Amino acid sequence: MPVPGAAVQAQEPTAIGVPLPVTNEEGAPVGSVTVTEIIDPFTEFNPDYPPESGFRFVVANVAFDADVGQRFDIQPWTIVLQDDAGF
Repeated sequence: MPVPGAAVQAQEPTAIGVPLPVTNEEGAPVGSVTVTEIIDPFTEFNPDYPPESGFRFVVANVAFDADVGQRFDIQPWTIVLQDDAGF
């Protein structure tokens, strides 16, 4: 069963390989998300669709791990990444 309202929120920068807890609406842990790799800048994009001027593509590979007996669904359009400058 999916966990509605599952949330991950890192307040501080997180190192590659350090799991961030995922909690449900009640705040109970249901799993973790771990950044496994960052490719910055990502240069293997389709040259017909380059990044806008002044921007670059960055790839973040992540691993989702549900706790035993738990399940959580991640919808790609609900993932928000923000850098320390607010972008």
